[in-house]
Amino acid sequence: MATFVLVPGAWNGSWSFEAVVPLLERAGHTVHALTLTGLRPDDENATIASANLDTHTDDVVRHLDRHRITGATLVGHSYAGMVIAAAADRADGRISRLVHVDAYVPRDGDSCWSSTNERFREVFAAGAAATGYAVRPPDGGHTRRRPHPLAPFLQTIRLTDTLAQAPRREFIYCTGWEDRTPFAELRTRLRADPEWQVHDLPSGHDAMHEAPEAAAVNRRSRSRRGSQSLAGQWSITSVAEREPESIGRWARQGIWRAGIKHRRLRGCRPRTRRTRRESPTVSLSSGAYAQRSFVTAPHRGVFR
Repeated sequence: MATFVLVPGAWNGSWSFEAVVPLLERAGHTVHALTLTGLRPDDENATIASANLDTHTDDVVRHLDRHRITGATLVGHSYAGMVIAAAADRADGRISRLVHVDAYVPRDGDSCWSSTNERFREVFAAGAAATGYAVRPPDGGHTRRRPHPLAPFLQTIRLTDTLAQAPRREFIYCTGWEDRTPFAELRTRLRADPEWQVHDLPSGHDAMHEAPEAAAVNRRSRSRRGSQSLAGQWSITSVAEREPESIGRWARQGIWRAGIKHRRLRGCRPRTRRTRRESPTVSLSSGAYAQRSFVTAPHRGVFR
């Protein structure tokens, strides 16, 4: 099983993953959800004013050190794409997988400011007008959001070749806000890069709350190559490319169910070849019965 380190986007804390964490833990993974410096409820103004991209990168690296984490799957949402890229660059090969969830994927010398679109530059500038060091959250979002330090949006990132040691790099593109997203050109760029896997998710930008089960499936879908478990066979994108309208409907209705106890997705039965295998008699509260289990294997041409 994998170890996930989840890093929230701007204005958010660890609570932004509250719907995703239990799904990953139920699948047997170890999960760490972080809140970055300046975003904690008890952080003083001086702490917010002094925090920059290096501060947030140190938050992640210190967490890896403190918990002696190796082989981690590092997940960053939105702004946190900058953070996980810098952290992976400094983590001495302890990151096995990077997942950018609708997040910036910087190159050396980039900043969040230079990587985003004009709409979000205006959000940053207007939001920092009151204090000069903290950007208030945009209107209409979650009430638990807090002012975000301005400096991390402006600081350029410095990357070395160490980042390339992460053997798996994935980008999840949320398709539900095409009129505002700053990530459309990034998706095009990464699709042309053989070192990246690009997935589309039928959700708005806040995928962790809008479609938590779909987001969790994406994050664990290929955690074990060759796995015959449901998680090893299915990812949201492998199905969405074939039936995008159905998947979007399932995600909205909240009936996407995937886990180690499920052998199919509700409303969608994969074509499989079945091998019957008898298992021992088990006892439930309703009495004893002989359980028959099936081992499913991908049907050629259906699963990737």
